[in-house]
Amino acid sequence: MFCRCSGIMARGFFFSIDCVLAAAALLLMLAVLLLRAESFASLQKEGLRGAEKEMFASALSEAIVKNRNAQSPLLGAAYYDAQKRRVLANVIDPGLLGKIRGSSFGRYLLAGIYTRDYSGTKYIFGVQGRSALARGCIAVERFVLVHGVVREKAALGVVVCEK
Repeated sequence: MFCRCSGIMARGFFFSIDCVLAAAALLLMLAVLLLRAESFASLQKEGLRGAEKEMFASALSEAIVKNRNAQSPLLGAAYYDAQKRRVLANVIDPGLLGKIRGSSFGRYLLAGIYTRDYSGTKYIFGVQGRSALARGCIAVERFVLVHGVVREKAALGVVVCEK
């Protein structure tokens, strides 16, 4: 029953080459799959870092617009209405807003504040335009009323950068 053939086929040379090629193809596919997974994970990490910076800027603008603190306007620059005896949310006191300066918050830095209305953009302090984008900063805007003789509608922008 046993074949007494001699030669390449009897020893299974072609069969062993097929197995080696199949194993190499499998390993190559696994390596490509792992590289794609690592690339996807790094993109997700960058996206989360950007989302965290955006959430921080949003929370900072929320604090400035909804609270009032005359000693530290960075904690709140909302207008206080003496007749109503309360702080008016979304109404900004321009005097307090002008006192805000850059500040560091751990990994993030308040790099600028500006208002934008029908007449243009007015920077209270900080980086402007393309220089902010070059540093990897983001700006979060929200609509507010600027208190004055006549309340003006404006967009308050908060520029946040990573250190």
